[in-house]
This record gives sequence, structure tokens and C-alpha cells, in this order.
Amino acid sequence: GAVKVAKEYIIGEPWYWSEEYMERISRALEKEKLNPVRSQARNLLLHNSKGRLSTLYDECGPELTLVFFHLASCNDCEAMAEGLRKIKPSLPSVGIRVVAVYTGSDEQRWKEFVKKNPKSWRYLWDKNGESNMHELYDLEVVPHLYLLDWDRTIIAKDIDIEALKGIVDDITAAVR
Repeated sequence: GAVKVAKEYIIGEPWYWSEEYMERISRALEKEKLNPVRSQARNLLLHNSKGRLSTLYDECGPELTLVFFHLASCNDCEAMAEGLRKIKPSLPSVGIRVVAVYTGSDEQRWKEFVKKNPKSWRYLWDKNGESNMHELYDLEVVPHLYLLDWDRTIIAKDIDIEALKGIVDDITAAVR
């Protein structure tokens, strides 16, 4: 809905808006086109929690993968992490692996985040700032959750914990 409003009432009526605002909305609309649902997720070369280079694809599960883009210093990200920790027991039972991708640059904060979250999660970060993750994904604002299938195709994008719970419930019901 927001994309339609932006296209019709902001981009479509530029005389109401400042040039800076128009540029910001145009950039946001371009970012929205990144990694659409039903497309292959873009791979990233990152460092894992053992300090080794790894790709996003390498860390994906054999069934479904929930990619959690976050910042360690973000209150909304911490709330999302807490929500994920609460539903953690149901994720592996329906074949969902969590891959937490830190979008910041503070190694100490990232290590603290890794320590306080489940050992079963996979942890990645862009230690050297070379992954281009901010150009490949819409990460201007975090947190972001992407649900990928076994083939790294995006099933759901920008979902919240409630939507994820609904997906988990649907998978559980289908398995029964």
C-alpha cells in the first residue's frame, strides 16, 4: 500500500513536495524493488561467528531460512530478537533456521549479541565493509526479516513476529 501511495500521490504529484523529499522517496522506491518476493535472494560474503569467511547461502538451512538483518544497538532489533527467542522452540520443528546478519560495524556489540542469543542461530557480519549488503538489500532501516525456501527464493519479506508465527502455524498445520 505504501508503494502505491508513494507512486501516485508523491511521485505522481511532485509540485507538492520538496526536491529533497522527492529524491528520498525515489530512492526508497528503488530500494523496494530489491529482492522482491519470489526472486532469488542476493548472496553476501560475510564473516561468521568463528571469524571465517562464509556466504549467506552457506549458512542457509536445507529447508527454510529466516534471515534477520539487525543492529546490536537498535531497540526495535532487540525487540525482534526477543520475539524470535520466544518462538525459537517452534522454528527448528518446522524446519526454519535463523541466520542473524549484523548490519553495523562495531565488533564488540556484535559479539555481545551473539553471546546472548541462541547457539543454534547462525551469525554473520560484514567485518571489512565489503559485502555491499546495503546496496543489495533495503537496510536503511532495520530490523528486516526475510524468509527463504531451500532454494534461497524469498517467500516473505519485511515480515514481523506475528506474521512469522502465522507462517509457522500454517506449516505446523500442514505437517499434521
